Amino acid sequence: MRRLREARADTEATTATNASKLSRITVQRDGLQVRVTQLERDLEEQKDNSSKLQRQLDNWQNLKKSNHADLETLRKKKAELEVELTEAQAEVERLQKVVEKERGRVTKLKDVLSEWKVSFSPTVTLYIQHILCRPNATSSKRVGKRPRMRLQLQRRQWKSSNKKYRN
Repeated sequence: MRRLREARADTEATTATNASKLSRITVQRDGLQVRVTQLERDLEEQKDNSSKLQRQLDNWQNLKKSNHADLETLRKKKAELEVELTEAQAEVERLQKVVEKERGRVTKLKDVLSEWKVSFSPTVTLYIQHILCRPNATSSKRVGKRPRMRLQLQRRQWKSSNKKYRN
């Protein structure tokens, strides 16, 4: 009976640990999704800024053709706008790379989360079978020899399947 209590306490501790890990991964995934959303918004802002700068550049080029009086200042402005445009395009590319990287991280976290959800239910079932078939159980009336051997095999499988989720 004492061993059963110890096993139950161990199982409850493991379950609590797994639940906290699951909630931590869920929070991380949600945080990354928020970050991806923010980066996508920043990317859209940078694209808008880039298009505005391009329009200004086009306007300056049109003015260059029609008005020769301020030609030198327009050339300077044009050069400045071209530099700003280049910087904005570089920033857009950098943000696109960051967004893709964050999307990959979100995908990985979603996969881990779904794996945890899938693997959690069979683990509990195997643990219950593990409790029913202790290796030094005294009552052979409760579990026959063949079912006991089958349950011992399942117990070994349960232990080996949970090794990858331990710290």
